[in-house]
Amino acid sequence: MALDSRVPGKESKQAAERLSRILAEGVPGVREDLRYYYVKEGFQVIWGTRQGEEQFLLSFAQLHDLTDEELRHLIRSSLSG
Repeated sequence: MALDSRVPGKESKQAAERLSRILAEGVPGVREDLRYYYVKEGFQVIWGTRQGEEQFLLSFAQLHDLTDEELRHLIRSSLSG
């Protein structure tokens, strides 16, 4: 399994910890219960019920390149449409 070259091996754990921290601190304007799981390219962020679950991909490249505030903005934008 090949990860983004900017986030190899143990750095994917650090990316998960960072995403966990950002979600735990909250994203302004987002009330949904956000969860995520690992996929080859990054993390699939999901919300909603099983029947109406929605999701978007947050890539390792985005986690590597964006600041926490930029990630919060991206998450908020992804949820609103």
